[in-house]
Amino acid sequence: MKREFRLKLKSGLVNAGFVVASLLAAFLAAEVGLRLYHYGGLVWEHAHLPPVVHEPDPETGWRLAPNQVAARSTLDYQLVIKTNAEGLRGPDHTPEPEPDVTTIAVLGDSFMEASQVPEEAGFCHALESAASPGARRVINLGVGGFSTVQAWRQFEARGRHFHPRVVLLAFYAENDVYGNVAGLSRMMWGEDDGRYFSAPFAAIGGDGELVLQPPQYERAAEEFEAAWRRYSPWLMRLDALTKSVVENYYKRARSRFRQKIHEPGEEIAIHLGVYAENHPDPEDETAEPFDELWEDAFRVTGAVLRQLKQDVESAGATLAVFTVPSKLQAIPAHRSAVRERYPDMALDFERPHKRLAAICEEAGIPFLDLLPDFLAQSESGTVLYHQFEDSHWNEAGHALAAERVAAWLKDQGLIRLPG
Repeated sequence: MKREFRLKLKSGLVNAGFVVASLLAAFLAAEVGLRLYHYGGLVWEHAHLPPVVHEPDPETGWRLAPNQVAARSTLDYQLVIKTNAEGLRGPDHTPEPEPDVTTIAVLGDSFMEASQVPEEAGFCHALESAASPGARRVINLGVGGFSTVQAWRQFEARGRHFHPRVVLLAFYAENDVYGNVAGLSRMMWGEDDGRYFSAPFAAIGGDGELVLQPPQYERAAEEFEAAWRRYSPWLMRLDALTKSVVENYYKRARSRFRQKIHEPGEEIAIHLGVYAENHPDPEDETAEPFDELWEDAFRVTGAVLRQLKQDVESAGATLAVFTVPSKLQAIPAHRSAVRERYPDMALDFERPHKRLAAICEEAGIPFLDLLPDFLAQSESGTVLYHQFEDSHWNEAGHALAAERVAAWLKDQGLIRLPG
């Protein structure tokens, strides 16, 4: 009896081992096959390249490192990103103005930097095409993570000397407002996070004047150097080698059946606060001054925009502002998913754009809200954002924004379009 049991157990273990080995062999075969199909080898040929490097800057907090060749790889795309000698995406530009050419300088954050699409598919390149021959030069001053304060400092540090006729500010409400003030940014990131201590902030002083708080440049530079010393191309290749392509396919398939919303662990009261009329947790120590903190952030944002307008006009240019609708604002299903997850928050996804429109109207700044266009296109089934891991615009999103902005600039009399 025992002998018979041992034989059955052994046979069962052999069969189980055979099944496991077969599954493992099938997985390895699929993995190798997909890698050869996608990469022509076991790893992507650019896997050794560093990620996009943002180096410390004493004026703006950080900037794109000049003349870099970097790699970005997500579930949505694999791209090689290059910057010019100025540390900007796009071709090198001479500072001298050209006769009969409208130079447009574009300020903004990662949506304008556009390291999520090929350079020729980004907003600035698409705007140059859509606006030609009314504007034959569009200079991309966008840098990932920038607030309105940083965009203002970017104009002074790098935008002014290109002698633009038009300065466009792309405003991303989801983090531009809290990113302008130290208090909300500190609550969001914590004092020891580089996104806080590396950034400049603004405040309104007792005399009503705008006060600039410079970045902690020395600390940022020290931590940047330490991180750069740890970089190794071989470790990048090893990391790429251990990332499963089969797993990526699984994650892409899974994400098609659920809405990806803000991950737990983020400071939701700050991240969603720009849309909210109340704090989600009345017991939180930040709940009591919630309205006051956000009112102050909007006041500072308005003061920064007025100062930017003044500085732009002193350079002989015109400032115009347009909104960058977030995935949360522009996709109805995404709105519903967030409302369901945070039922205690009274959310108005148009709220920051209404506030911004009022600020711009009072300051005499031309303003375009792209949210209605993005909502209409999303409701018609057009996919304007990356779908799996990244929440930025895809190529269609950049194209739509460029088309609408070019037509609006013509209507404002700021550029001349064909016909």
